[in-house]
Amino acid sequence: MINLGVDLDGKDCILVVIDYSNNTFRVIDSTPKIKVEDIDNQDDIKDFYTNISSFVKENHIEKIYIRQRQKKGKFAGGPTSFKLEALIQLLDNSVKLISPTAIAYAIKKINIEALVSKIHNYQIDALKVAITGTLKNDKR
Repeated sequence: MINLGVDLDGKDCILVVIDYSNNTFRVIDSTPKIKVEDIDNQDDIKDFYTNISSFVKENHIEKIYIRQRQKKGKFAGGPTSFKLEALIQLLDNSVKLISPTAIAYAIKKINIEALVSKIHNYQIDALKVAITGTLKNDKR
């Protein structure tokens, strides 16, 4: 099962593709992030959608998991990240939001050190999202 973990950080869509089979996770080498230059420019938004859509198709992604951001309060997500999230949700794949609480709970049970060594430091949250989403999906 090839799944995508997404962490939205400002204009950056940070990605990690994992393969989960035989109860083992494997990081698949891929583009670490897709960036939107100008969130208010229609052409840039279309480019982002085209890039993320192509990325998902080329990597044969089955499910997409996005780290859920708070809608209000001190740690609320910005409007840019919500806009990018909506574009990702328009893809034909199954897209699910994963709460930070669920991520913290799931990651306590798994040793991800071997996987972390295969990615950039800024991709760790996207990796955690992918693992948590995959585990939640696998239990259903």
